[in-house]
Amino acid sequence: LYIKENQIRQLKNFLFLNMANLVTLELELNFIEKIQNETFNGLIKCDKLNLAQNRIESIEIDAFKSLLILRFLYLNNNLIKNLNFLTSLENLLTLNLANNKIEKIDSSCFANLRRLRNLFLEQNLIRQIDDNLFNYVNKLNKFMMKANRMKIINREWFENLNLHSLDFENNFIESLKDNHFRTMRSLKYIYLSINRIKEVNPLAFK
Repeated sequence: LYIKENQIRQLKNFLFLNMANLVTLELELNFIEKIQNETFNGLIKCDKLNLAQNRIESIEIDAFKSLLILRFLYLNNNLIKNLNFLTSLENLLTLNLANNKIEKIDSSCFANLRRLRNLFLEQNLIRQIDDNLFNYVNKLNKFMMKANRMKIINREWFENLNLHSLDFENNFIESLKDNHFRTMRSLKYIYLSINRIKEVNPLAFK
């Protein structure tokens, strides 16, 4: 179902209750402000949900609970601050939360996202990442943090990951310590431009 670029402001509860065979729902570029717990009830086969470029500030904690096989969720370009609605999305592979109002990454919100491969968090207000985050999302291939407010990259974060792409461009990173990326043997792309790095330790990439 493709109903993007319209003027939808509200999604009523049980709106999709009789659409059990729906696989894709595109609601991009509307004016939606809130997602309630029963909004997506009945979408048991939905694989992709796109809510990007709306005005979403509030998503109730069980809003996605009925999306049992959802693999792709796009919430970029909204006004989201709280991520506690993520806990039920056990089959998610790609999560796009870029360009929201997120300030902190609480690992408990990601505790059930153990299949996640791609996490996009660009253009938020993130200053802090919970050290336990990567114990849960340990299958990540892409971790994109461009244009946030991070000052450090903790080298222990990525020890058990097989990341292919890591993006901390346009943050406030000041230094790269020895062995910073030592366990990241699968890494193909590292983006660190537009930071405050004054010196690179000779062992940073060994």
